[in-house]
Amino acid sequence: MDELDFERREKLEGQARMLSIGHFIYGALVGLFSLLPLIYVGMGIMIMVAPLPANPNDPPPAVMGGIFVGIGLLAFVFILALAILNIVAGFSLSRRKGRTLIFIAAVMNLLNQPIGLVIGILTLLYMIQADVKTLFEMAKYEEDY
Repeated sequence: MDELDFERREKLEGQARMLSIGHFIYGALVGLFSLLPLIYVGMGIMIMVAPLPANPNDPPPAVMGGIFVGIGLLAFVFILALAILNIVAGFSLSRRKGRTLIFIAAVMNLLNQPIGLVIGILTLLYMIQADVKTLFEMAKYEEDY
């Protein structure tokens, strides 16, 4: 296994530290925005509970309310999972563990513009370096001893 010189290792660890902070901040923002779909859940519950005058041709309010609740809960769970994935990727970057998880988080972040796209590209550019792979392998061996 290749050994990294001290300056290169310090530079890579500094970059990992900055990326992990970026993942923490982005994960917190995504976690905050994951609460927005709960508005649809509340609207769906109000539609199911409130007596609305309905035409005979309209679908029952309970069905429409259920659709709102289902879509809102699904969006909430998906966005919250993305937030948790980013926070865990931040921890993995700081501890130099879980390369595959970091790659998955970076690719998932590419779907979210503009902040997720920037963090995803920077993370991928960092992770594809050969020295970073060596750094992650060195961390694995250092943990064993």
